Amino acid sequence: MKISKSVAVAKILLDAGLYAGSCHERRFGSSAFDLAIGHEAPFRLFVGQSTNSGFREMWGCVKTDSDYIQKALRSGWLQQFEIFYERGLLFGRSHDDGDQDIFATDDLRTYMERLSDATHGGYKMMAYAFKHGLDRPNLLAKAGWGVQGAMCTAIETQDLPMLKLLLDKCAAVPNGSSLFDSLQALLKLADDRDVTI
Repeated sequence: MKISKSVAVAKILLDAGLYAGSCHERRFGSSAFDLAIGHEAPFRLFVGQSTNSGFREMWGCVKTDSDYIQKALRSGWLQQFEIFYERGLLFGRSHDDGDQDIFATDDLRTYMERLSDATHGGYKMMAYAFKHGLDRPNLLAKAGWGVQGAMCTAIETQDLPMLKLLLDKCAAVPNGSSLFDSLQALLKLADDRDVTI
């Protein structure tokens, strides 16, 4: 059976005892895990070799939660987040936060970053992100540049379902100025690139 190079590398690392040792000794393993984020086959191999506690420990060894969330969002692979949930990852939240959605934030900058990352993941990822914490009209109303960028990406990739989703969400915000600015950019880009909407 022919397998990809990334899967072959993951197999070699796992056979070599990637998850053995302390958190410090597992830094290389965590770096390899970081490379697997967003790639289904090698990621499943890594996950299958770790316990829930080992998975959480490895998660905290190298990078911040936001780095992983960004890569996973941009990959467009929804099932990866279900694995995260199954393994009990809290993504920087305390146990007191309970079942708070993964993308929920009160910080405008973080919100705009996640909106942008989800855009690169495609329509299904964007819809998933809105369902799990990104549907915040108060922040969407303030995220004019972020919304504009997301819509432009949707046009460039000709992802019309995502464009419609963004327009529907913007139509519900209390402040219409962000929507107006975004629509202006949308119409200009469509005209410049001869994109049919």
